[in-house]
Amino acid sequence: MKKYLYIALTILLVFQVGSLPIFADEESKGPISISYEDAVQMMIKNNRELDSIAKQIEIQKEIIIEVKNESSRLDGFIYDDENKINDRATAVYVDPVIAQNKLNSLKRSYEDKIFELEQSVIDYYVNLVTKENQITVYENLKVIDQKEFEQKSLELQLGKITENDVLPYEIEIDTVNKDLENAIRNKNLTLMDFNYLITNELVVKYIPNTTNINSILTGNYLALETLDLNTIIKKNVENDATLASYREDIEKYEQQKKVERVYTSSVSAYKNFDSNIEENTLDTDKRKKTIQYKVYTDFDNLQSLLLDYKIAQNSLTLAENSQKTANVKFELGLVTQIDVSKAEKNLISAKNDVTNALNAYYKAYQAFLRFH
Repeated sequence: MKKYLYIALTILLVFQVGSLPIFADEESKGPISISYEDAVQMMIKNNRELDSIAKQIEIQKEIIIEVKNESSRLDGFIYDDENKINDRATAVYVDPVIAQNKLNSLKRSYEDKIFELEQSVIDYYVNLVTKENQITVYENLKVIDQKEFEQKSLELQLGKITENDVLPYEIEIDTVNKDLENAIRNKNLTLMDFNYLITNELVVKYIPNTTNINSILTGNYLALETLDLNTIIKKNVENDATLASYREDIEKYEQQKKVERVYTSSVSAYKNFDSNIEENTLDTDKRKKTIQYKVYTDFDNLQSLLLDYKIAQNSLTLAENSQKTANVKFELGLVTQIDVSKAEKNLISAKNDVTNALNAYYKAYQAFLRFH
């Protein structure tokens, strides 16, 4: 029985240790501070999905060369063997188009993935700022609460108050300790996730340098009222991946029709290509309208997010004033330390709300004007 208990405890210990973040120990120097710009470059270099797409792009380039060479070789021999006319015509007219379309699609996927990952990196910087804010306020509260508890304990010894009067301060200390532990744990997990994103390793080698994160988020924004939505719609239509694939499909259908011209036994297939082109045209029109609608709704969302940011700023001002008032009242003996603690927590929550609101607006703005 003791043997089984020992095994169970050992397994539990392994799982507990495994759940903790592993910090790099490079000659005891600890993790390295890294800027947002450097983190993005490292992420691009180490991301496996990007690497996979990049390799596919290079392979597809080689395939295009082979397909074009085969197309040139067969161009003069399409009619030499009646049984191979269709296959040879397809190799001459269609295969090069399909190969090029696949390359174009891979390139678009690569750019889209980079944009998506850049947004993910900025999220980690913002998350770390908010978690560091939380840790700071809990550490400060822990010191203040401990002093207040010691004062109340002294009053209890002198018989001025009862144990029930001290109990709320004990609860407040336990609450702050728990909040501090959770905040530190969440920060460590965020650091682990961040490093996995940029290095593909669950080892904390880098810590985001958040000193200039506000300057990044509060960069040069164009005033929303100056944006020309028609221009943005046009740019989005030009760069839309779905529309690009529709355009490329039309070229493919046209080349397939050439094959059917030389392989005249398939009249129904020839007519089917015309139907495909017509359907493609309808899909293209629908997609353009969808893009137009999305630009309008995204613009409304952008205005709403900007309003959220302004509201968060006003709430922060209110929280700052409330915190100052609570401190003054505490010095005058008008409120307890518990009231001051609540004001401190409200203040840090308001600061984080401002940072999160600004980040939401920043990302929506970047996405809205990606092709502007």
